[in-house]
Amino acid sequence: MRRLVLFALLVSLVSLSSRSVFACGGICRFNWGAFPQSPTAPSTVIVGGESFGFGILKVDMGGEELVSPDMEIYYDESPCLGEGFHAQHTFFCPGTYTIKLFDSANPTNTTTITILPPPRYHLVVFQGDDDHEAYVATNVSSAQRPFSYSMVDWGDGSSENFSYALRGSYAGTPNHSYATDGEYTATIKHHYEGQYCSWDHTETILVKIPVVALATNPSTWGYVKSMYR
Repeated sequence: MRRLVLFALLVSLVSLSSRSVFACGGICRFNWGAFPQSPTAPSTVIVGGESFGFGILKVDMGGEELVSPDMEIYYDESPCLGEGFHAQHTFFCPGTYTIKLFDSANPTNTTTITILPPPRYHLVVFQGDDDHEAYVATNVSSAQRPFSYSMVDWGDGSSENFSYALRGSYAGTPNHSYATDGEYTATIKHHYEGQYCSWDHTETILVKIPVVALATNPSTWGYVKSMYR
């Protein structure tokens, strides 16, 4: 079965919007849906379905892009000539978007989709070369998310852009030296940049100076439990 016909069949089973009219000597259908490939940003959204008796002209992708869909003509069991249609767009920012379909009969077919932010990324503080030097680390998978750049605010008036480096079983920042004892709130920011929008995903962690020395490559369950005491 061709790609668009298969997609039309899927949409007919779980369609978000549909209507039927009498035309061509029989009942003509119009089924369509918008489906995120991933629930979290950035996410490519596929819009598609089947159109019997209605010409799909444009698809408004949440106000970001007006797309001319790919069309594929086919017949089904009805007397009508049908068209499968398919369009897609990548949303870089979390939010709720309204998808609009402009067809030859009714320009008011709409549905909404919600794109969520990625899950939180958890931070850990490690000692650097001495107990007044620290670095912040996260899971390697979190460091590989498709953000444009990362930045750390050390909480003592200094900040820097950085690229994650593999540090033991984690990905971490460069070392930072604190001048005095105390407690500081370090903030890690991941900046996402798309064609139509940008946004920041931030997490914070408390850094206590002097830093209690921890293994660079912790792996035991005892160490994991100690992080939450």
